Amino acid sequence: MFNVIKCYKVKKTTLAKVSNHTHRTKLTDAERARICHDKTAQNRVLVGSNVSADIRHRIKNYSTNKTRKDAVYCEHYVISASPEFFKKYPRKFDDWVSAQVEFLKNEFGPNLTTVVLHMDETTPHIEAFVTPIIKNEKTGKLELNRKAFNNARGGLNSFTALQTRHAEHNNQFGLVRGVSKEKTLIEADELNDYYKTVQQYSKDFSSYKPPKINDLIPQKKWGMYKLDDIKNALQKALHINSKVFKKAVVAVQYYKKQNKKLIKKKNIAEADALLVTKENAKLKKELVIKNELHKQLKPLIQLGEKVLDIGMAEEVEKQYYAKYNPAPVPAPAPPPPPPEPEDPKLKQQNKKTFKLK
Repeated sequence: MFNVIKCYKVKKTTLAKVSNHTHRTKLTDAERARICHDKTAQNRVLVGSNVSADIRHRIKNYSTNKTRKDAVYCEHYVISASPEFFKKYPRKFDDWVSAQVEFLKNEFGPNLTTVVLHMDETTPHIEAFVTPIIKNEKTGKLELNRKAFNNARGGLNSFTALQTRHAEHNNQFGLVRGVSKEKTLIEADELNDYYKTVQQYSKDFSSYKPPKINDLIPQKKWGMYKLDDIKNALQKALHINSKVFKKAVVAVQYYKKQNKKLIKKKNIAEADALLVTKENAKLKKELVIKNELHKQLKPLIQLGEKVLDIGMAEEVEKQYYAKYNPAPVPAPAPPPPPPEPEDPKLKQQNKKTFKLK
């Protein structure tokens, strides 16, 4: 089950629209179709009160620089998880909500203006709004500056690092970080662009009706049609059909492209899962060996503890060294050298000398 956090920038021109959507005050037809109105009462404001009012109040009272017309007023974060998480662990839901609010407060501090929980869409999710106000190092004043705000948080990789921190924060719920786009090479579609594409194709196909012969050629009796009338009718029918067929081809190409991206993402996820499975098998095997070794060593460990308890450690150590490191035995003395043989001439001379005396 995956951890989900996305970020969208909100400018002054779209702030009111985003606020209306968040608080369900003014909705488009497409938004109404996605919302279960019976559950709207379960939505909760967790921080702040009103998105538009909270952000304008924060900028007016704390930002000292003059905001441009196209300035980013706030960052819009959407936090959720895999749908099966909410179905499988409903008792963890309140703890999950509290953990997300805690993370947002620690991450953004006073720049976190509004947090709203939505329960009336397909998957429960949290929408949070953050004003990118940061202290200018030169002037020492607070300014609304999204570029400087993100540079201080890591530059181009600031959101990637945020996704990693958020996933680590939610490890307690068994949620893991998805594969980064640096590995998948897949750029996520903007949610509004995706809905617009689906809505446009649905509208084109739902409103299409095959032309009838009576609509294409003048009202005449069947015996009165000329060849030119029939040719014009066929050309008109072909023109109407060709426009729809072109849109159909574009739609098929678009969804084929999306399908390829999803297949690639799925293959990467399966490869990562296979590596994790192999690593788990290896660790289990090592654990079995260690447990077996522990069983064999347990009696010796217990015996050693008893020896320490009764104070015989020194005696056992002496016996061990006496047995396995005995004192060196002195080498035997070399035998005396054999006597040298006497010379027979010298022996004869000695005898003569003895007689003379």
